[in-house]
Amino acid sequence: MPRENVSLFNDVMGPIMRGPSSSHTAAAVRIGQFVRGLCWGGDPPVGAEVVVEYDPAGSLATTAGPQGSNMGLAAGFLGFSCEDPRVCGSEALLEQAGVCFRTAVAAFPEHSHPNTYKVTVTERPGACARVVVALSLGGGALSIRSVDGAVLDFAGDRRAAVVAVPAGSPEHTAEQVAAVFRDQAWLAVRALPCASGASSHLVVAETPDNRGLPYLPLAECPDACARLIPCLLPVPRPAVVELPFTCVAELQAYSTSLAGRGCDLADLAAAYETARSGLPKKAVFEHALQLVRIFKAAVADGLRGTDYADRILGPQSVGYQKALQSGALYDLGLVNSVVAYTSAVMEVKSSFGLIVAAPTAGSCGVVPGCLVAAGEALGKEDGDLARAVLVAGLVGVFIATRSTFAAEEGGCQAECGAAGGMAAAALAYLKGGDTRQCLSAASMTVQSVLGMVCDPVANRVEAPCLLRNVCAASMAASSANMALAGYAALLPFDEVIAAHWQVSEAMPRSLKCTGIGGLAAQPTARRMEREMCGGCGCSAAPNW
Repeated sequence: MPRENVSLFNDVMGPIMRGPSSSHTAAAVRIGQFVRGLCWGGDPPVGAEVVVEYDPAGSLATTAGPQGSNMGLAAGFLGFSCEDPRVCGSEALLEQAGVCFRTAVAAFPEHSHPNTYKVTVTERPGACARVVVALSLGGGALSIRSVDGAVLDFAGDRRAAVVAVPAGSPEHTAEQVAAVFRDQAWLAVRALPCASGASSHLVVAETPDNRGLPYLPLAECPDACARLIPCLLPVPRPAVVELPFTCVAELQAYSTSLAGRGCDLADLAAAYETARSGLPKKAVFEHALQLVRIFKAAVADGLRGTDYADRILGPQSVGYQKALQSGALYDLGLVNSVVAYTSAVMEVKSSFGLIVAAPTAGSCGVVPGCLVAAGEALGKEDGDLARAVLVAGLVGVFIATRSTFAAEEGGCQAECGAAGGMAAAALAYLKGGDTRQCLSAASMTVQSVLGMVCDPVANRVEAPCLLRNVCAASMAASSANMALAGYAALLPFDEVIAAHWQVSEAMPRSLKCTGIGGLAAQPTARRMEREMCGGCGCSAAPNW
């Protein structure tokens, strides 16, 4: 769904992570971290019970297990980050820690998005349960919609204090607690009334810094509980955000202003992220440089060959490189490197290596494959590639602000389609393209992939995901050349993004990462799924 205050590093070029899916694994890690902070304030106690419900009308009912939601939640409960190597084995580690963790498919009224999690936590037998409802919005972004029925809509991009004041406490206690936070300049302070069936009022406050909890007037409320939850995203949102632009039309107007005059697209991207995050431009470029290094490492790791048992596809990029070097393949120039490098990054992702969701894990090969290949061909330095990363990120900002990165909302056009547009603009930029040419390249690429469905075979984010990464990357290279040669995109990129969202909304649920339509529903795919799921067939759901 369209979002506000999109950050290049929180929402587009990231997270840095391990696992098959950013909307499943990475977002689930962050949701688990929130639950950990709210319910336990640290390691979960022995005997704690966690039940996670997935609504049958959503995507998670059929995809949570194979695509890493359950392991992501377990990792978050244990305090692991998205890039921790232990994410892969987190469910077993949680069991060893004495926590009972189970999932269920059941309809619930709070379901409002295909990726809705309902997490019920009981600290010990007989204790009151806490209920957290959270959404995964694509690319690792999340929203904590409610706690114990009280609506939060917390994005995780600030540190948060959550104070539970028992319903039987002296009158006005919750408001007094809220007043303390307001007096000390905390942000977004709200006192939430006790929801139906809940046992506590909630006071929630946010801060972009690392301050601790203030002294709170809870002496008369011995059962009150105050928790401090860390910022769940890499870049905290400052107190005031005044974005210079959020779409191409606004960017064009800004480019003619005193502040934007003479800036190329990378400088404009840095100006945007500085306004969004409060980071100085130097820090913005350094963060982009870190991503370039991860891109290059992932390409190198993939080309050496990867090994992981629970996957469909092996290390095919190794064979591609050998065939290319032997002269067995057509001479496609840069595109041959793009194919190999894009494949290599996807294979690293599927073997739980370190990757950047750009903008998602399911499309993580496109931007790195294109930029590393082009950088080598053009003899570019890492600093040049970092500037191209910012260009790709800014294109992603425009898409996320008015459409979606979630395949559960928009099929593969939301993931590989968006990544292709981002990569096309970055490639045009690396070759010296101006802002118009870069955005034309993005427009032509996204126009070419509208309607691309998401139908993963055996519910693994591998096939046809790898093929569609390669297709999007190849299209990005073609579109960059066409834009540089003067081909007309015809439709402004803002209008293409509007169409992207309209097509997303029109696409049937069966073709939006549910595993129940398209290629995923064919006999061979179903057979592979049964074999990989121990004979059960994770997505076989004829009545849904």
